[in-house]
Amino acid sequence: MSWKRLSRKTVYQNRWMNVFEDVVKTESGHELTYGVVEKNPCALIIPWDGKCFTLIGQYRYPIDDFSWEFPQGHGEHSSLRETAQKELQEETGLHAEKIDDIGCLTIAAGFCTQTCQVYFASQITPGSTHREEGEEGMQVRAVSPEQLHSMITSGEIRDSHTIAAYTLLQTKGIL
Repeated sequence: MSWKRLSRKTVYQNRWMNVFEDVVKTESGHELTYGVVEKNPCALIIPWDGKCFTLIGQYRYPIDDFSWEFPQGHGEHSSLRETAQKELQEETGLHAEKIDDIGCLTIAAGFCTQTCQVYFASQITPGSTHREEGEEGMQVRAVSPEQLHSMITSGEIRDSHTIAAYTLLQTKGIL
């Protein structure tokens, strides 16, 4: 099944995204208007030290709330694997000797093109952080698998990337 794009109008652009208004024709001939956010892929990394996961916590302006999450970021480096490693180091100060690709997530298929490559990091050593301006006030927290599960079920963690990545990790049987 595929739909044909009849027109595209750029509504907004910045360094991180393009927002379009598309008019499409469905297979049955209906014309619909879609708002589409085009974003480059991102990487998320699940840090595991053998006992605990490492989360970052930060204020998220769009939802006006604090959010606990696995480290993640836009693909601004030569590969998504490198992005994952850099985000881990920048946000938590950790370095992983081993990084395994465990899958890819679709972020919001109803309006956004972005995907998220998920990596599992192990053999971790501590170091220093190198945070960006927008990451001021970021916190780092080590949590056991039981604590992570409890934070998700209680609603303390609501970040969809983190919840989906943790589910993906469980389905792979890595832990």
